[in-house]
Amino acid sequence: FQQVTAAEASELLTLMREFYEHSEMPWSAATAAAAVGELLNRPERGAAWLLRSDGKSVGYCVLTLAFSLEFGGAFGLLDELYVREEFRDRGLGSATLRFVESQCREFGAHTLRLETGIANPDGVRFYERHGLTREPRYLMTKRLR
Repeated sequence: FQQVTAAEASELLTLMREFYEHSEMPWSAATAAAAVGELLNRPERGAAWLLRSDGKSVGYCVLTLAFSLEFGGAFGLLDELYVREEFRDRGLGSATLRFVESQCREFGAHTLRLETGIANPDGVRFYERHGLTREPRYLMTKRLR
């Protein structure tokens, strides 16, 4: 795991674009660049890491911090986790989740949350195998800009 700095920002953005296209999520290069820049300039918000294998970028993860009374304070949000298709089923996702859990503890967070697509049953099973549970709630969003 290599923590992303300004020097690796373009590499992260390339991987993000792949992930968004793969997941059929809307992509805006300008929005992504601004968000990555803010994350890198405000480390209290979290961090991003490149996943490396044999010197190659094979994916990335982003862990951000949030606050919830329900969870007794800070919690980690695994905002994005992407492993390039040709590197899947090699234990990288499992290793990344263990790494993210340790980073949560270092950041003072005692809970890890994430979201995955309803149309991604493999992802749901993967996260459940690693101790995450589905919540009996709806995820709701309203974009304010």
